[in-house]
Amino acid sequence: MDNQEEIDNENIESDLSEGEGIHVTEKQAKISINLNEPEDSLWRFFERPTSSSQIKIKCLLCKKSLSRGTDQSTSALHKHLKSSHPGNYKVYKKAADETKNKKRTVEKNFSIKLGQTSQSSLFQPVVQSKLPNDNKKSLEMDEKILKYMCWNCEPLSLTERPGFKEMINYSFPNYQVKGRDFMTDLLNKKYTDCFNKLKTRLENKEISITIDTWSNKNGDKSFLSITVHWISDEYTREFALGSATPLDIFESHTGEYLKTKIEEFLEEFSISKENLHLVIRDAASVMRKAARLLGINSFDCFIHMLQLVFKILSIYFDLLRRSMTV
Repeated sequence: MDNQEEIDNENIESDLSEGEGIHVTEKQAKISINLNEPEDSLWRFFERPTSSSQIKIKCLLCKKSLSRGTDQSTSALHKHLKSSHPGNYKVYKKAADETKNKKRTVEKNFSIKLGQTSQSSLFQPVVQSKLPNDNKKSLEMDEKILKYMCWNCEPLSLTERPGFKEMINYSFPNYQVKGRDFMTDLLNKKYTDCFNKLKTRLENKEISITIDTWSNKNGDKSFLSITVHWISDEYTREFALGSATPLDIFESHTGEYLKTKIEEFLEEFSISKENLHLVIRDAASVMRKAARLLGINSFDCFIHMLQLVFKILSIYFDLLRRSMTV
C-alpha cells in the first residue's frame, strides 16, 4: 500500500509539473488529496484541524506533519506546498488567483453600480415634477422664505437671484421657487392676517403705548414706532409692535405732525382715546407736545432718561480726564 501511495503521488507530481492540472483516478484522489475541498483551498492538500487548539497538520501528499505555530497561520502550509509539491502548488495558486480576481471583479462591478445608483438617487429629484403651488409643503416653503426675508431685511427680489434659486433647487428640487410679484402678494397677505389678528386681540382692551422715532443707518429714512401693551383675558401682560410708520422726509417732524400719525394708528386699530391709558415716550420736546396734544397722560421713558444721564456724564468724565492730563 505504501508503494502504491508513492507511485500515485509521483504520478500526480509528474502530471502537475507538465501544467495539465490534477489528473488522478478516484483511488489516487482518496489517497492523495481531498476532492471535497475546492481547488483554491489549501485544505485540499492538508488535513483540516479537528479543533482550534490543534497545531500539527498532516500533508495529504507526503504525510509530513507540519506545525502552524501558536498563531495558527497557514504560512507554513503554503511554504511546504510550494517547495515540496510545486505542481500541486501551481494548480492551487492558479485557482486561488482566479477566485481572487473574480471576487475583485464582482466588488468592482458592485461598487460601480452602487455609485451609479447613488448618483442617480442624488440627481434624480432634480427631474421630479414640481409641487403644485397649493401643496402644503410648497405653501410652508413660501412662508419660510418670506420669514427669512423679513428677519434679515432681504429684498423681495431675493427669490430671483441665480444663486438663491440654485441653492433652493438643489436643496428642495421639487419646490417651485416663486418670483418677486408672488412674494409681494404673499407679504401683503401675511401683513393683513397679522393686522387683523392683532386688531381682534385689542378689541375692548385698555391699552398703553410706547412711542419712539428712529432713523435707518443711512439717515435718509425716519420711522415712528408704536408698541402696544395690554392685559389679556387670562390676566397676562402682553405686547406687540403695532406700527413702524415711515415719516415724510419732506415734512418737519413737529409735535403736531407726530400727534397726527399717532391718531392715524389709533383709528386704524379702532382704539378710542378713552381706552388709551398711558403713553410712554422719550423726553424730547416734540414727543411731549405730541402726547399733550393727544390729551393723554404720558411719562418719560425711565431707560431713556438713564441713557441721557450716562451720555452727559460721559462728556463730563471726558473733560475731567483731559484736564487732569494738562
